[in-house]
Amino acid sequence: MCRCLSVDDSANAVAELRASLPRLDDAAGWAGLVQTADADMLAPALRLALARKGLDDAMPAQVRAQLHRRYTMNALLNERIREDALHVTALCERLGIAPVVLKGGAYLFEAPPEMLGGRSMRDLDFLLPADQVDTVVDAMLDQGYMVKDEADDDTTYTHPALQRPGGVVAVELHHRVGQQRSLLSADMAWRDIRTLQTEPRLRVLSPTHRVWHNIFHSQVQDQGHSTGLIWLRQLADLVDICRRHGESIDWAALDQMMTDAGMDGVMRARLLQAERLLGLPWPLRAPPGPAARLRLHRASLLLKAPRTMAVTRMWAALMAPFKLHRMDLLYHCGTGHPVKLAKARLRHIRQVARKYRGNLLGRLWQRRQYDV
Repeated sequence: MCRCLSVDDSANAVAELRASLPRLDDAAGWAGLVQTADADMLAPALRLALARKGLDDAMPAQVRAQLHRRYTMNALLNERIREDALHVTALCERLGIAPVVLKGGAYLFEAPPEMLGGRSMRDLDFLLPADQVDTVVDAMLDQGYMVKDEADDDTTYTHPALQRPGGVVAVELHHRVGQQRSLLSADMAWRDIRTLQTEPRLRVLSPTHRVWHNIFHSQVQDQGHSTGLIWLRQLADLVDICRRHGESIDWAALDQMMTDAGMDGVMRARLLQAERLLGLPWPLRAPPGPAARLRLHRASLLLKAPRTMAVTRMWAALMAPFKLHRMDLLYHCGTGHPVKLAKARLRHIRQVARKYRGNLLGRLWQRRQYDV
């Protein structure tokens, strides 16, 4: 799967991929590859990647038609999601507010038309100034939007998801860049916002901050670094950002941000995954180092042990409410005080237990495919 998605389109790499693909008559092998893609919402990206590499003829006709349908349907869906994004942006502009579209929402406006269906979307995320979120929510409710889900254990960085009648995905309004309080403040992000040539005008994080947000989201917020879970869809997003905006990414500044936050090892481990698994050229001056290589080896071993991976995903879901930066966000306990952190976690355990009561195991089961 990683070889298929790799951005290394050299003749040698494509030849090696062709040799490693299942045979045309190997229905089970192709079914497994498509199933792997589906597990990470990457079937449309798989179709796009194989076509780009000129490997349509390596697929059985039935699989090629199946992936083409997935891609076409996703492209049509993304057109609808673009309309939703522009609707929210226009509504905000009428209020004199300029929202910032986060994560995959930017892809919908940066990708060329022939690649629009290559990214699967589950929701739309916007960043707003904290003191303007309620104003936008009230306006959206007046426009017929409805709260899709009840609030999670906290609303300290995002409002409960909203969706309008006829809309295809939920909209989440954030006033922080991820579940963190001080690593990348909203003020810092706002100072380096970029504007896209759309009408109405959409705004996105700077390329440097988009790389930071992607790595923080997958490796810290979704615990990829601590558990060894790779989160391939987010890794593909990281590679896409680096390919599109490589010259605009200030790697020295990003390296300093990560070092100041104690996340330089996290960044190097993730970039090594991007290099080894998806062919991204190494972007930093310093090499990855043995710790990053050890992390990659651990993640590779986990991929070969599906049962262990299932248990790891469940553990990540169980621990999600008690993550370090989330506790600091909720209780301002800091990230370097073990006693304060332990007290915050005990306090939060009581709150979660009161909220879900007898349904605590059911809530955990709902989050077993944890990949927020």
